[in-house]
Amino acid sequence: MKLQARVNAVNKANAYAKELYEQLKPVFEPFVGMQILKQGGDLLAKVQKLIPELPCKPNLHVYRYRSDYSLMYMVRASATVDDYGSMSHEVGVYIGELHNGALIKMCDWHELRTDFTVEEVKLKREIYEQAQKVASEAESALHPFGKYDS
Repeated sequence: MKLQARVNAVNKANAYAKELYEQLKPVFEPFVGMQILKQGGDLLAKVQKLIPELPCKPNLHVYRYRSDYSLMYMVRASATVDDYGSMSHEVGVYIGELHNGALIKMCDWHELRTDFTVEEVKLKREIYEQAQKVASEAESALHPFGKYDS
């Protein structure tokens, strides 16, 4: 149940991240090459008024990540399965690059998967554990030489 909740949270966060990028890209594109941040790091009023209302609910929360170099928003999604409780996942949505408070360039969207399954994650974990065991055995076989000559 815990893994199902985690998978659901990841898929939900990634899906909303794409929606958010598609909402914010046209808002910020006209400001490329212009100052968008005040001295303290807040968005200028003329920019802030164009930002759609961001969700702030227990199961979906979005906020702007403060950085001198990146215009980025964070999406945190939570999912509950049966009586287990909830799991959450947070993903960053890069909108653009900043320099001295100016938006210097827009970032391209990097596709995030929204179709993870519990079965897929379990299989990938098994593959990882097998590979880790093989690597551990190979490292032991190197004794007393190790991986490096330092």
